[in-house]
Amino acid sequence: MVATDIDPVAVACARANGVRALEGVEHVIVVDGGDDVEQHAPEGFDFEAAWRAVEPDDVLTLIYTSGTTGRPKGVVYSHRAIVLHSLVSGLACAMGPTDRDTVLILVPMFHANAWGLPYTCTFVGSKQVLPGAHLDTAQLAEILTNERVTQCSAVPTVWLNLLEYMDRHPGVCDLSHMRVLGTGGQAMPEDAVRRFHDEFGITMVSGWGMTETSSGVCSNTLLQHRFLTVGKPFPGVEIKIAADGEILVKGAGNMVGYHNKPEATAEMVRDGWIHTGDIGELDPDGFLKVTDRKKSLFKTAGAK
Repeated sequence: MVATDIDPVAVACARANGVRALEGVEHVIVVDGGDDVEQHAPEGFDFEAAWRAVEPDDVLTLIYTSGTTGRPKGVVYSHRAIVLHSLVSGLACAMGPTDRDTVLILVPMFHANAWGLPYTCTFVGSKQVLPGAHLDTAQLAEILTNERVTQCSAVPTVWLNLLEYMDRHPGVCDLSHMRVLGTGGQAMPEDAVRRFHDEFGITMVSGWGMTETSSGVCSNTLLQHRFLTVGKPFPGVEIKIAADGEILVKGAGNMVGYHNKPEATAEMVRDGWIHTGDIGELDPDGFLKVTDRKKSLFKTAGAK
């Protein structure tokens, strides 16, 4: 579906099998950890001039939505959006990874740019651990121990499975280096949050965002945390609640639009505000609580 939607002329992949069969593909780049791709550029290609010609509002990347509420849509990000999102999410008042952190990237890149973490960690100089595909809980425990991970984010299921695994295999996972665990996508059970804190001394923080906002736009932090909320907006991000309770977001990380879908873009982005479809409320101190969905439409086995 993605290939037919964007009509690619070049494809970067781990294996070239079948890629040439895609209509319109002129170049296949097989990424195998070998020679630098730049060495194989066409004769006369000026790499320095090419990257210097890029403007802040040029398209950097395109990520497709999950499609849980309809057909997946290509979300277009500019260089400006990703740089500014990386800047604010790297601040201490956000998740705050630093050049002293070792960050395990568990969220897949196709899920809102891995929640923006690879860009943010590159921006601030964090060591990044990339576990590869098909990671199971035993391998996760081994990586957390051997790599001395200090920060990691994932959906609640990952952390609940880890707790269960450590119960069955006492002492197998060393979390003494962990500084903070992040979670999102759904609420983390209170007893699990308290257990990570009481048994391992780890603060667990929750955040919220969406693909259309370059991932996260608000988060609890080590300094400001309120349970049952997803924290305060990142610097430079505005959040307001519409009359019907819908959460609206305006910020530099907002998408350019949906690829080749002007009507869907116009429906989602109005006067610079992204209409998220989530229902929520802001407390007097500015912490956001997500309470519901405005419209629930889920695809099941091809049906709606």
